Amino acid sequence: ALLDGAEGCGPAARAARLAQDDELADFLCGVQDEIIGEARRLLAQRTAVQAGAWVQGCTARYTRVQGVLGVRRRFLA
Repeated sequence: ALLDGAEGCGPAARAARLAQDDELADFLCGVQDEIIGEARRLLAQRTAVQAGAWVQGCTARYTRVQGVLGVRRRFLA
């Protein structure tokens, strides 16, 4: 797709077009790597936040259960 328009050109024009295509391909690959890296970073951050919220929720439920069990133990004693 990057070579479109290079057909029928002289050797110098074709070489210039190929050099531009190579430069564009390098740029796009670099940008793609940056986007993938940023997406991975954001996904890891989101996963950590969700895991932290899950742990906090479990801790709160555990604390409530322990409180209820403590009240029952005192009541039954």
